Amino acid sequence: MFITVKTQELADNLRNTVSVIESRQGMPVLSNVLLSIEGGQLKLTGSDLDVEVTSTQAIETSETIKTTLNGRKLFDIIKSFETSEEVKLTFEENKTTISSGRSRFVLTAINPEEFPLMGEVPDPKINQIESQKLHDLFAQTSFSMATQDARQYLNGLYLQANENKLTAVATDGHRLAVADETTNSPIEGYSAIIPRKCILEIKRILMNFKDNKEKLIDFSCNNKKIFFKIGPYTVISKLIEGNYPEYKKVFPEKLPNKLTVDRKELKTSLQKMAILSNEQYRGVKLILNKNELKLAAHNPAQEEGEDLVSCEYTGDQFEVGFNVSYLVEVLETLTTDKININFNNSDTGCLITNNNTEGSPQYIIMPMRV
Repeated sequence: MFITVKTQELADNLRNTVSVIESRQGMPVLSNVLLSIEGGQLKLTGSDLDVEVTSTQAIETSETIKTTLNGRKLFDIIKSFETSEEVKLTFEENKTTISSGRSRFVLTAINPEEFPLMGEVPDPKINQIESQKLHDLFAQTSFSMATQDARQYLNGLYLQANENKLTAVATDGHRLAVADETTNSPIEGYSAIIPRKCILEIKRILMNFKDNKEKLIDFSCNNKKIFFKIGPYTVISKLIEGNYPEYKKVFPEKLPNKLTVDRKELKTSLQKMAILSNEQYRGVKLILNKNELKLAAHNPAQEEGEDLVSCEYTGDQFEVGFNVSYLVEVLETLTTDKININFNNSDTGCLITNNNTEGSPQYIIMPMRV
């Protein structure tokens, strides 16, 4: 029993399927992809028990086949065939032969019945959003997620749906990112904390649709799982349990000091200061004065750097320190030539937005001693 598939399409599908697989697994079958063929469709599924990614591609066969093969090895083998148009997979009870041209590989199989599928989201109410909007929503916020915080709810992205708007929020306790996008149809109100890994997998898949920005993405959610249908890919993820912080309370009530500055010029200056900033704390000092912004950094080796950036500033003269990496990441995400940074004082967080752009993503960065 064998099938013939297009090499490049199989390689692309495997790339986005095996990325979810963890290198160290307690269950050997989770190092494998579930490969199933039915009704002229080849499905590949990878899982780590929390996030599951499935790809589908059409093939010419009436056979019904199900097996599991080591995901990383299969992907590396298929990549080695990139110069060939097609690859042949021959299935036997406990192994599969992969061949193309004069090359031939044999992989052992694990019983597919051992593969733990997560199943679909129960009673999903399907909503839709354009792929570019979903990509922007996650790109504008996900970099502020915590990585391995003991507070699990920070290791993910908070998604809130209301009417025809999706709001994404991410914070690691030191910074906060909030962004909104409109959907193509009204949404029943709900909220969910999506794990970091799921967000990264979706961003990876969405990169395949950068030339088709208006492609509609289906998604749905219940109180346990969230589901996304992105072209030939399906992503199902468990949700993080817990109550997300009241992020709106983080926004300062008063922000009387307003700085307007060229985004690219400030980014370049911050990157200069990063060279001599403290490697552990990454601090940079902003010294605010009328029409002049002075940046300063130093490190324990008594090395220091300064730079001046032209700006428009209305407010009190004072200085404040921030993590330079946090500032640069925000500037890389914003899109306008000019940006606004609003301050209350040196002890409260600053608010960064695009300049005069309604619906702009909003970023709060807490100060630090420099």
